[in-house]
Amino acid sequence: MNTKAITELLHESFHRRLGEQEKTVLEKALRENADLRAQKAEIEKLMKDFGEVSFSFRPGFAERVMNRIPGKTGKIIEVDFSGQLYTFFKRLVLTGVAAIILLLLSIYLTHGSLSKESVFGVQPMSDDNLVSYLLYEEE
Repeated sequence: MNTKAITELLHESFHRRLGEQEKTVLEKALRENADLRAQKAEIEKLMKDFGEVSFSFRPGFAERVMNRIPGKTGKIIEVDFSGQLYTFFKRLVLTGVAAIILLLLSIYLTHGSLSKESVFGVQPMSDDNLVSYLLYEEE
């Protein structure tokens, strides 16, 4: 058995009755390992010290505690995930729209015009171009 399993077996020996095989394994490990013996002595001392301590409460203590729990005043935090998600996406969309508008304005300002052609991204059409577009045939 590994050290962790032996240590767990040692702790269990204080809370339940060990089987014959477990008892044999633990006794063999205690004979061979001084650290394990020291750990057992420390646990025995702690159990003796804390075994003598007793706590007493006034009558009705449990009822008073339980009655205060539901009536506890304070701020209860409720998380509305869908509302937070909606707010996040609304801010994201508004930021994106603002960025696109600023980008378009910067493009138009660098071209030096805010004409109808630059806004729609088309070249001015002349009558000559219109006729050639209408007469164009694909082969």
